[in-house]
Amino acid sequence: MNSHTTFLDAYFPPGDKSLFGKMISVEKRYTQRKQQLVWRRISEVVWNAGLFNDGIHPNNIHQGEFGTAYLLLALSALAERPQRIRDLFLAKEVCQQGVFACSLLFRGRWKSLYLDNFMPVPREEHSQNIFGCSVGLPSQLWVSVLEKAWAKLYGSYYAIEGGEVE
Repeated sequence: MNSHTTFLDAYFPPGDKSLFGKMISVEKRYTQRKQQLVWRRISEVVWNAGLFNDGIHPNNIHQGEFGTAYLLLALSALAERPQRIRDLFLAKEVCQQGVFACSLLFRGRWKSLYLDNFMPVPREEHSQNIFGCSVGLPSQLWVSVLEKAWAKLYGSYYAIEGGEVE
């Protein structure tokens, strides 16, 4: 990939399958979310975004549209020791090509994940509510990236809702 190419994750592309997975398209929640959400690159929604802008703190975590409170609680516990959150990221800066790299423990094994910078956001123009984003620190991306990585491991955001991931 050259410096002018923007990364697109072929294994977790911005689309319905990554949002809804096996959710049946006739379900009311599917229809509602499809109308409310759109995939956008972080750079289109949040200006001057960084992984750890203004530091890492457990109180910076805010749950978005998806029912991932169990995951956010675990991230909050890890954030008590900020270096533990930093250590999950293979690259500590947002790169020009739009690639995030992190490692998560999944079923007893560390998995390295590479993600593009597309995030599901509300359709409203210029909204800064990125699902899983830090409260009051809209340019801080570590929570949203880790939530997306968790969704990628399970195949969709829908699959990680409510803590029923297995």
